[in-house]
Amino acid sequence: MGIVFRQSVKTTLVNFTGAALGALLVLMSTYILSKPEFGFTKNITLEGALIQFIVLLGTSSLASTFTQRYAANDARKKVLLTICGVVPILATIVFTIPYFALRHSIVGLYQPADRAFINKYYSWVPVLVLFWSLMAFLDQYLISQLKVAASSFMREVLLRLCNLVVIALYYFKLISFSGVVAGTVLIYVAPVLAMLLLAMRTQGFGFSVNWNAFTRQEYKEMAHYSWYHLMFGASLNLIGYFDSLMLAPLDKAGMGSLAVYSVAIYANTLIVFPYRAMISATYPVLNKAYIDRDEVKLKDLFHRSGINILIVAIGMFLLIACNLETIVNIFPVGYEAIPGLVMILMLGRMIDMSTGLNSELIGISKFYRFNFHISLMLIGIAFALNWYLIPLYGVYGAAWSATIALAIFNIAKMFFLWKKMQLLPFTNKSWLVLVAGAGAGLSGYFMPHINHTGHTGIAYLLTDTILRSALVVVVYTVLLLLLKPSADLDTYLKSIRDNKRLF
Repeated sequence: MGIVFRQSVKTTLVNFTGAALGALLVLMSTYILSKPEFGFTKNITLEGALIQFIVLLGTSSLASTFTQRYAANDARKKVLLTICGVVPILATIVFTIPYFALRHSIVGLYQPADRAFINKYYSWVPVLVLFWSLMAFLDQYLISQLKVAASSFMREVLLRLCNLVVIALYYFKLISFSGVVAGTVLIYVAPVLAMLLLAMRTQGFGFSVNWNAFTRQEYKEMAHYSWYHLMFGASLNLIGYFDSLMLAPLDKAGMGSLAVYSVAIYANTLIVFPYRAMISATYPVLNKAYIDRDEVKLKDLFHRSGINILIVAIGMFLLIACNLETIVNIFPVGYEAIPGLVMILMLGRMIDMSTGLNSELIGISKFYRFNFHISLMLIGIAFALNWYLIPLYGVYGAAWSATIALAIFNIAKMFFLWKKMQLLPFTNKSWLVLVAGAGAGLSGYFMPHINHTGHTGIAYLLTDTILRSALVVVVYTVLLLLLKPSADLDTYLKSIRDNKRLF
């Protein structure tokens, strides 16, 4: 678990660098772009994010899981990588045909004031889908090779740096809004090329058309595995994006409401950065333990990762929640709904993270079909919730729909895993994390706000955020050290003291 914990820390640091850049990007966008323009750029990105899962046809799961089955010199590994690379290209071409055939109907779903935007830049979506799907394939392959931090750097840091350049060019009137849309799509070429160069340096990476390397039974197994993971991944992401994708068509404010909601969504994604880093670092080890049928190691990894994820989940929740009142003052007029939306959305994310690696363990086990079946049911629930709540409550209806659907999804998986494998993500020390979180949360909540004669300038807002965050981190860390809920955390902190370095 040591290498997993160190990889998690390295990846988290990379992700937080990306998060800082992302926060700057969001803030700049709210001031530089109009609300409809900002909402539209988020809408096209959301469409690309969802559709790329579909055109991958589950091959990203093959890249992350099946490549570990073959040695570097095994001919099957390169054939598998060829399949994973070619499939999204062909699938994107196939997707483009009905996408353009249904152009009039799709554009008509949006509010009248937004249809000109949608129609003008309609053709950019398939291009975004292609580049994003190739990035996802290479990302999953690098994760399987334990290149988690490097892959995250390409995805979280490099991509956002390119995005910032695009927004800056628009601010200085060097490009038009059409250039912003084109740049938002074409910047995905950068991480694709960077990941490809990194992948080429790993053992066994390459491409081959020696289709006879696999038997018919092996092709059947891969197709079966990919199909279920395609359906699960597409349905899971559909659930995750339903609120944002349905908001612009159903809310009278259209793209303007999506602009506000997107800021809240981004703030909510900050809470999952360490969680995703831990998943990426743990998944290859967990998968290898399952392949080796090492049940003792599998259960140990599951429980230890569960408590570690809970620690970072509560820590991130506290940092965001305690600073919401201050942070919202940084944004321009029209974004006042952010704090309430973030708290609603974080409730769902906390339930998601507190259930640990349920999805990942079910996904690599013989019960992987369950993920697909439960997600199908939740698509209907999420669609119904959004269809009913968004027209009534706007952005708040979208937020509650997302949280309710996420809660049902994760609670169902938790009980399923307990019934089938007698595994729960909690240990007899999980409650100690809640105690530490309560103490840190109270310290952050009751700390007086910093201001100067009632004014809230940017310098005072940043000072307040930094000092409040520091207080929460110190109190939380001290309480965790005293209560000792995680052996991995103790070992990691001891290694910092001994080696005088973070990893």
